[in-house]
Amino acid sequence: MSNEKPNSFANYSGYNINMVLDSSLKFVDCFYCGLKSHRVALKKSEVALCPRCDSCVDQSFSSDNFQKALIFAIASLILLIPSNIFPVLGFELNGVVYYTTFFQSGVVLYNQGFGILSVIIVLTGIIFPIFHLLTIITIVLDRYKLINILQKRELFRLYLFLKIGSFIDVFLLAILIAYIKLIDISNVIFGNSLFLFIGAVIFYTLSKENLNMTRTHIFLKEVPNSINISLALILTGFILFIPSNILPIMEISTLGIVTKDTIFSGVVSLVENEMIPIGIIVFTASIGIPLFKILGMLYIILSVKFSLKRDKRSILKLYKIIEFIGKWSVLDIYMIALMAALVKEESIAYVEAGVASIYFALVVFITIFATEAFDTKLIWEENGNSKTTK
Repeated sequence: MSNEKPNSFANYSGYNINMVLDSSLKFVDCFYCGLKSHRVALKKSEVALCPRCDSCVDQSFSSDNFQKALIFAIASLILLIPSNIFPVLGFELNGVVYYTTFFQSGVVLYNQGFGILSVIIVLTGIIFPIFHLLTIITIVLDRYKLINILQKRELFRLYLFLKIGSFIDVFLLAILIAYIKLIDISNVIFGNSLFLFIGAVIFYTLSKENLNMTRTHIFLKEVPNSINISLALILTGFILFIPSNILPIMEISTLGIVTKDTIFSGVVSLVENEMIPIGIIVFTASIGIPLFKILGMLYIILSVKFSLKRDKRSILKLYKIIEFIGKWSVLDIYMIALMAALVKEESIAYVEAGVASIYFALVVFITIFATEAFDTKLIWEENGNSKTTK
């Protein structure tokens, strides 16, 4: 927590939805640097920025935002449940069409001996998003005093946890990548539930944005021994990054010919088949982003730990970028799961996950945990202690 006196903060037209706060408070604490500031009256479509780190600390809103968050959350939930029951994609092999649902894509990996990947897919692609929507609904109903299940602080903690762990937008991109990769082998059919899923993702995003716009909840991140925890996780992620790129991440068999692809060879294959844009997306998500996260967080942690000369605002901007892109690396895991669930006729063609997929999934989530465990208020402190730098 900063020791500085409360400041007035500037207004800024635009939106940043990384934090929310209790609208009844006269002062606000910046989520990213901890600086306490006086609240000011905001006009429509204005936000207030922290005078020290330029993060958004307040935002104008109306009661309509609560109602919109509730309506969009209910709409998303209504669409999300059937979209996980009915087929999302179909793949034709030798005149037979094989269909899969999101849940079945997780089951297939479990049957292939990759239980941890199966759990990750079901949690991040199905269970967490559904419970995140239910949490949004609960928060709004609690606001109107129609329900009281958890203490507000615990409810908000649950909201933020589920927000971090819900990846349905990544799942949507994985469907597109899987479609493009499979269309060269045989016919790929979009299931009707795909359109339900697209609607669910749109309403899900709108629900989050409207709730965050109200800025009704905030608590400062307090992680004991934050620097050492983040450093240990990042170094672990770096070690696991090596086998995730050396070992096969996917095995494809076509008419008895088995091809074992690493992440990089898969990118090369896409480029050779003139799928350059998709190759760039896969390379960025599977190699570029994880490496950027590891090196970026390592730089942030070491610069804080050893008080290196640095631009503190630039360090925070780098952290926010890493925080935002963290989940997109899981794209490869979703894509492999969908392909394995569709291409499963052993006499003609089939797809199996490779051992590298486990290492890769661990890299993705360990680096996410490392990012979330890092207390950004330490950027403004000396050697991670409580002394505040001006």
